[in-house]
Order: sequence, then structure tokens, then C-alpha cells
Amino acid sequence: MVAAGVNYRPWESQGLNDDECFVCATALSDSNRTVEDVLPRWMQREIMPPRQPKPKIHLPNDSLLVPKVLIPACKPCNNEHLSKVEIEVSRAFKSGAEAVRALPERTLRIWFAKIAYGLRRHDMRLRSVQRDPEASMLARASDLKQLSHLHTLLQECRGVVGLSEGHSTFFAFESQQVGCNICDFDLAVPIGWPYPLMVRLGSVTLMGAVDDRGSLESLRLTSEFATADRLPLHPIQVRALWALLVHRSLLLREDQLPVLHGVPDGQLLIHRQVVLGSVVDAERQTATADQILRNLIGASVKALVRQGGIAGLFLMPDGTPRTMPFQHGALSLGD
Repeated sequence: MVAAGVNYRPWESQGLNDDECFVCATALSDSNRTVEDVLPRWMQREIMPPRQPKPKIHLPNDSLLVPKVLIPACKPCNNEHLSKVEIEVSRAFKSGAEAVRALPERTLRIWFAKIAYGLRRHDMRLRSVQRDPEASMLARASDLKQLSHLHTLLQECRGVVGLSEGHSTFFAFESQQVGCNICDFDLAVPIGWPYPLMVRLGSVTLMGAVDDRGSLESLRLTSEFATADRLPLHPIQVRALWALLVHRSLLLREDQLPVLHGVPDGQLLIHRQVVLGSVVDAERQTATADQILRNLIGASVKALVRQGGIAGLFLMPDGTPRTMPFQHGALSLGD
């Protein structure tokens, strides 16, 4: 990479120090220092309008995710590279699910990678017990180094990394909303490969994985995901889709999804390879999407069984799509 002139040295730094940019690792000074809102400002305005209650989204140490998660960045990365992506994504969300669905894969990959890496980078500032100055931090540099490939993919915003089409998989759906900034917002960001994320904001739900290398594309063929394209989704249905995506992500084997690297013309190119064998880890088949969903919505086994499991949340017994009316505060299947 040095010989090819690629402006990225992942073996030197991943932007983990407060005196360097979290994207490009450039040293920060008074002249080039800014801070990046990991949860973008346009989203904050949507979920925290004036005179409305603030959503209480708790991090593992019980501190609040919002209003601000700020990490150090240089002006070019923040004001130029990431800003362009934020403008594109915010305009699409305001236009609706169809506009978000039409966004380039590259745009959504950069946006999701920034949120996934940025939140974990922010964990290095948080203690596991919020009010205990002696408690360990939620994340250490060694934890972030395990996300080195995610940090590499983030360099796509600077144009020094390029990926082949189909490297990431994203889904956008229409969501029901009731005009409540708390009820109309949901966010899920698990830690680890293939870096799946989910955002439900107003009338749009976006979910997918940054680095699945095309292996989650087959979810479009499932009855649940295919039906979801024809429904205004209830929050429980959103979480059901999310449970399916998380479950499928859990089963994937990264070592069975290899990539090729090349460094022509000052750019690191990453290409996913065609895989002929199984990419699923059979030892993890004991987990089920229904189990994940029960934890997400706090429902009992009996309540979910009465619905027909996840599939029953999308299809009636006669095979027609199931519309679930969304009322303020009604997020439970009941017992």
C-alpha cells in the first residue's frame, strides 16, 4: 500500500486517540480539529424536536446515547467527506422509504460504517459503571483493533478504498408513525462482524449489514422480507425483520466469505469472491430468530406462538399480507 501511494496506514493507527481524526488518523490541532456527531444532527432534530420528550436510549453503562455522541475528526473528513453522505441520507429519509431504497450502496455503507465504528469508538470514553471513576472502560484500544476491517471500509468516504458492488446488503421499508418522536424512533447497533444496523425513523425503516459480502441478499426471497415491501410496518414487525437479519448474520462464517485486495492507482480495492460452498456455521443453528424477537419485544413464548412466530406477523393464514395497526404506546403482543 505504501508503494502504491494509498493514503491509509491501518497498521499505524485507527484513529483511537483524542488528538487524531477517528477516520484518517491525521494529527489534530486548533486549525483542523472538529467533532463528529456520530448520531447525525438532522436525526437528532427529528427525535428531539422542541418541547417534546427526549428518547431515553441507554448505553450498556446506563448513560444516554442522545443527545450527543461526539468524537474527534479533522475538518476534511467531517465537513467534506462525511457531510456529503449525511446530506444525501437526510434528504432521502425526508422523502420516504422509496428514496432511501434508491440510495447508492456506497452511501449507505459509509453511513452505517460511521455509526457502527463511531459508537464503539465512543465506548472508549465511557466507564462500565457510569458513576464509578475506578470502573473499567466499556471499550479499550484492543477492542477497537478487532474492528480494523470496519475502519478500513470507512475509508471509502475519502476515496482511498473502493469496494465491488454487492459487498453490503441494505433494506428500506415504509414504517407506520403516530407523531410521537419517541414511538417513531428505534435504533439497533450490535457489535461485531458483519456489522448489522437498524434505524427506524418516522416513516422509514432502514436495516442491513456493512460487510456481509452479499450473503444476506437472499433474505429478500423470504416471505417475511418480501411481504414487508408491501406493508406499512408496525414497530413489532420492524423488530421481527431485525431478528431475522441478526439471526442470519449470527450464522455466517467470515472465513467462508473471502475477499481479494488490490492497490492500483493510489486506492485499496476490495472485491468479494463468489462462494460455492456453505457460509453457515452449523454449530450456531440452535439459536432461532423467534428467540431473538422474544427478547427484543419482551413477549412470552406463548404470545409469539399464538401469532404463528415471525412469519405470522407478516402473513395471514390465507397467505395475504397482515397489516398491524399501530397505536400510541401499543408495542406488546400481550400474553
